[in-house]
Amino acid sequence: MSRLDITIKYKDKSFERSLTSSDTVHNIIYQIVRDQKLPEYTEDGKAVTYGLYIRDNKGEESLDNDLQIGERCRSGDILYLADKNNLWWNNSNDTRQVPLPPSPLPTLEPREKYGCRLHIHNGKTLALERSESVLINRSFIFSNLFVGEQMRIKLGLDDTIRRVSRDKHCRIYAQGDLWYVKAYHTVYVDSRQYRDHQVVPLPRKATLIIGKHGWPIEVELFPV
Repeated sequence: MSRLDITIKYKDKSFERSLTSSDTVHNIIYQIVRDQKLPEYTEDGKAVTYGLYIRDNKGEESLDNDLQIGERCRSGDILYLADKNNLWWNNSNDTRQVPLPPSPLPTLEPREKYGCRLHIHNGKTLALERSESVLINRSFIFSNLFVGEQMRIKLGLDDTIRRVSRDKHCRIYAQGDLWYVKAYHTVYVDSRQYRDHQVVPLPRKATLIIGKHGWPIEVELFPV
């Protein structure tokens, strides 16, 4: 898997990132916003929707959140991070520091909306509407297992579920264009660990491990 050295600019800041070609745009945005502690809400309390842009001779092009960065970029490219509803280069008077688009940005088509499907290991498959959220804990997983697996747990033949919190372990919910998982206790998303109320956007397909060496759930986003 190749690595790409990318420069990302945000207002008067510049970040150097070494990325794998399979990193998705929304994960890159999430990491930068978290690491740089960028504002998540505007002064009037509205959530900031960040986007990544790349320049060409036609102006700035918005990169789709589900795009793998290696499909569009190569080492040495410069990307621009901005609030999609308030592009900072349109508000700057300093053309020496800020790239200004040579022409108005093209109208962005509405993004496709997704539902979320949970495939619980040795259990049921649940489809969530965008208006739904689900709190995952030990009883939630147990109640959605097939009878045979429930019996194995009752007989003490599988203690994996004991690594899932009895109270609230994590929550899966939709906001804006994306689905998120909020980790109250340890959750692995494709082998990356999150906990202590961290929030991470979900890719189109991912494996969640609920608890350290805990219960696996496959997540799949589908168009609605």
